[in-house]
Amino acid sequence: DSVIREVMAHYCEKPQPLLVAVGKRAKVIGIYSPVSRCLKTSLALTMGQQLAREGKVLYVGFEPFAGFTRLLEGECRADLSDVLYFFRQDDFGVMRLRSMVYTWKDMDYIPPVKYPEDLEQLTGEEAALLVEQIAVECGYGHLVVDMGQTICGILPVLDNCDVIFMPVKEDCVSAAKLEEFEKYLQVSKREDLKDRIRRVKLPYHSNFGRVDSYMEQLLWGELGDYVRQLLKGAPWK
Repeated sequence: DSVIREVMAHYCEKPQPLLVAVGKRAKVIGIYSPVSRCLKTSLALTMGQQLAREGKVLYVGFEPFAGFTRLLEGECRADLSDVLYFFRQDDFGVMRLRSMVYTWKDMDYIPPVKYPEDLEQLTGEEAALLVEQIAVECGYGHLVVDMGQTICGILPVLDNCDVIFMPVKEDCVSAAKLEEFEKYLQVSKREDLKDRIRRVKLPYHSNFGRVDSYMEQLLWGELGDYVRQLLKGAPWK
């Protein structure tokens, strides 16, 4: 994998003709919630792993302090900051992406940013255009987009998603946040997004052991069972 990334990086140093992977647009699965501490990223990682057992999947996380270095036990030479740089320079495509994508088991992923400041200037429109370009040009079957609170304007990204899973909790503060989010959709005249939002109450797992095996435990624990049922017969797949 490291050799392939190195070759792709050198290939991209010289001007190349536009290359687009042949195939249909990837299904974009958004994972978002205005509620904190709701297992949002755990759901995104579990769903990415499960879908990768069936086809090509790319996980994209717009979360600061995602903890990937610790969870996946490795340093990455490129991350989402580099992707955003080349995208803004209009120097981003299939080959460039392949030089910055890493793989966990069957799931491809773009390592999240190392510094949260890199996300603070990211607009919703930019994030949506990047996601759409990857979905159309890069040959994946599914994109799993883990959306944080740092994107300035979340609606364009949500609008790009074929389905949006929204983890929720039942306490009164969480309920108030969800109510405010729905009012925001109403004021923004984007109530149509409600048709794509699937609220999910996730099982709280309590039997995890070592951090370095967390990813496998996600897939084969209670959350993995829940996700498999969630994906079973899903019409948007």
